[in-house]
Amino acid sequence: MAAGRGAGWPPHVEEVLGTLEAAGFQAFVVGGGVRDRLLERPCHDYDVATDARPAQVAALFERTIPTGIRHGTVTVLPASASGLPVEVTTFRVEDGYSDGRHPDRVRFTNRIEADLARRDFTVNAMAMDTAGRLVDPFGGAQDLVRRRIRAVGEAAERFAEDGLRILRGLRFAAELGFTLDPATQAAMERETHRLGRISLERIGQELARIARAGWGPVADALARGPYLHQLPPPWPNLYPGFARLAGLPAHLAAWPRAVRRSAPWSEEERQAASLAVWAFAAGCPPETAAALARAVRWPVRIGRLATRALAAMADDPAGFSPVQWRFALWREHPPALAIACRLLDWWERPDGPCPRMASYKSYAAQQPLRHIGDLAVDGRTLLALGLQGPAIGQVRERLVEAILRGDVANDPAELMPLARRWAAEAEEAQRTRKEEHRGRRVDE
Repeated sequence: MAAGRGAGWPPHVEEVLGTLEAAGFQAFVVGGGVRDRLLERPCHDYDVATDARPAQVAALFERTIPTGIRHGTVTVLPASASGLPVEVTTFRVEDGYSDGRHPDRVRFTNRIEADLARRDFTVNAMAMDTAGRLVDPFGGAQDLVRRRIRAVGEAAERFAEDGLRILRGLRFAAELGFTLDPATQAAMERETHRLGRISLERIGQELARIARAGWGPVADALARGPYLHQLPPPWPNLYPGFARLAGLPAHLAAWPRAVRRSAPWSEEERQAASLAVWAFAAGCPPETAAALARAVRWPVRIGRLATRALAAMADDPAGFSPVQWRFALWREHPPALAIACRLLDWWERPDGPCPRMASYKSYAAQQPLRHIGDLAVDGRTLLALGLQGPAIGQVRERLVEAILRGDVANDPAELMPLARRWAAEAEEAQRTRKEEHRGRRVDE
């Protein structure tokens, strides 16, 4: 345990640590909070480990939630910031993993080192107290320096305990930009069959985090490893795409910057964009994106956004005329069109200019109509002209098309003459149909 000069944890975390220590218990921030502190990355969720038993933890704080008493976890709502909960878990060791995911038995211990030994990767198996003293029995700090993901102890045992750790390893490498330790990666590949016992929802959550991250560091692993074969169809169809992407190091290096150019994408947009890129690189048709999302229980909106982006990529807006841009912005989902432009620019020149995206922004700013409610002539006005039922919608569509073609402005003074003419034509057509119908009845 190395001496420190004080960790300087957020006040609500210091409150939890200080309260436990004042009562005579050991207390450490563990896992991602320590890792991110050493990497100087922002952290929003902190976990605390202690030798206090759950009942003792609950007795020390005014507001707690018995999140997982069986496994020793109590969620503390600190007095200084009740909206920032801290999970406090008793030091424990675990035995038996008959379902390949959860321990059969949990035993409490008084040693932080024993608790850290049950964790997945060395970079997550460190602890630090309020004074900044680091407990690092497995060399996690050194692995941070070397930028590698390495399993705690015997890698195969860690993955036998919890098969989801295989995808977690890929996810940590993607999120941190680290490489996989060769022995750990070999064990991940040997034990990949264990993913078959993991729920698709949990698999989907890990894949979503990979998609939202800078996944370049794991493109080669996904291209060469057996991971996709353990996922439901059509995920194995992405092998050619990852192989293609793995051979484009400049593109992979530029990907994190590409998704943050100009207005950064939301998490869902990054997820959909990654899915679209993977399918695009593999030569999959647009509808594949929705099937990929559905297979791992991603929200329907993610698959729909990726599908629309892929379809827009197939059209390639680079050669659009002004009229085509206006119709595309009207008919396509604008966020999907924006994603398609940025992806195609990145695909063409990963670190170059973004001509499609520049055009998108320019035409989007000038777009005369974004929603049917923007039309300067509403349905009641058309009803007053004698139009009824579907005819109202048909005339409104014709007015929209006239505006998008640039024939008229979205102004009642220019739209009403067209509306009156089309209303008269609709009335005449309806009168003709009625006369033809009467004529047929007479003939019968």
